Amino acid sequence: MKLFPINGSGGVKSISDDDKCSDCAHCNYRPGDMSGCQKDWPGLENADGYVMECADFEQIAIQGQNWIDQEF
Repeated sequence: MKLFPINGSGGVKSISDDDKCSDCAHCNYRPGDMSGCQKDWPGLENADGYVMECADFEQIAIQGQNWIDQEF
C-alpha cells in the first residue's frame, strides 16, 4: 500500500475514528469537525486520506483503564 504525507489544510484535517490520529495524545480529535495536530501532521496517509502511520504517535493514556490488573 502506497502512503503519502498528510495533507492538513490550514493545520486542520477531517479525521475519523479509523485514523491512527484519533487515539493519539498529540491530536485534538473532534469527530464530525476539523481536527488539529500539535506536531503539524508528521504521519502518512493512504490514497483515501486515512492516516495509517506516524513516527510521533503517542497512545492516549486512559486513567483507570488498566485491564491487565483488574479482577472480574
